[in-house]
Amino acid sequence: MTATINASTSAGVVTTADTSGILQLQTNGTAALTVDASQNTTLAGTLTTTGITNSGVATATRFNPTGSSATGNGMYLPAANSVGISTNGTNAVTVNASQQVGIGVTPNHTSGKAIEIGNAGNGLINFAASENHLTTNAYYNSGWKFGGTGYAQKLTTESGSYQFFVSTASGTAGNAVTFSNLANIDVNSLYTYVGVNPSSNGAGNARIFNSSSGSGTVTLFVGNQAITTSSDVRLKENIVNTQRNALELLEQLRVVDHTWNDPSDQCENNRNSRGTWMGLIAQEAQPVIPWLVNKPTADVDEKGDPQYWHMDYGYSVPLLVKAIQELKAIVDAQGAEIAALKGATA
Repeated sequence: MTATINASTSAGVVTTADTSGILQLQTNGTAALTVDASQNTTLAGTLTTTGITNSGVATATRFNPTGSSATGNGMYLPAANSVGISTNGTNAVTVNASQQVGIGVTPNHTSGKAIEIGNAGNGLINFAASENHLTTNAYYNSGWKFGGTGYAQKLTTESGSYQFFVSTASGTAGNAVTFSNLANIDVNSLYTYVGVNPSSNGAGNARIFNSSSGSGTVTLFVGNQAITTSSDVRLKENIVNTQRNALELLEQLRVVDHTWNDPSDQCENNRNSRGTWMGLIAQEAQPVIPWLVNKPTADVDEKGDPQYWHMDYGYSVPLLVKAIQELKAIVDAQGAEIAALKGATA
């Protein structure tokens, strides 16, 4: 039983009393509001109010706002099947019918699950469990579109790779974007590909790693300059004319013919496919020309993997230039001697 207060359509206000500790307000004999003995309240109809102040905890199955504009602080309905949150009368967050979220911006994506932040096309979109895109000035709506004026960029994580893209030209809001693939990192093998997609034909030719790949090579540039070894005077100190005798140094080097035993060289046109090579042995050359030899601190690392010796053959060119200069000096001196001898016998 309950104690009731009923607004009857025939008898006016009718009350009943009991000792259950439960109070029920009725309209025309039907429960409208029930308060149990623990002060828990059940509302049977719809509550319409100009404001609620709560100092405790409020719970409900759901809360359905009815306003369609961002006024004050709270929730509103910016569009059908969408929910918005406003602060200080301005949209702060919008969640549309496809569960795409805009923070300070209305979501523009029409596929996948997306979060846009601050400006159209800036955010994150997920198309599948293994495909995500971090975007700047680009959103997906039946193809990639510019969010505003300028270039568009995106970082794609897909099937174990990071793919870096930039638009081929600047664009304006709503126009289609054509992306150019700048570089890719294969997270499974840690390969880096420059200017190509890892799955495209010839991708191995543009791979940067500590082993060879592909069937050929490509030239890589930083700006308009091919990758080279620095030789600027501003990077050098203690500059003096060399006193080294290049011919004597060269005479100490053992030049060998050899093939390769390099397990990392797996490309189609690998070094062994090119016949017998002529070269130097880094361990033998290091005492003679140490500036050309990159000697590891240990022959194996802490994991037991071999650490190989390397030679910077590009820096052998100054040695060869000096040797040619020495040979020319010898030839010139001999030429002068011969001319003098010829003059003495004439």
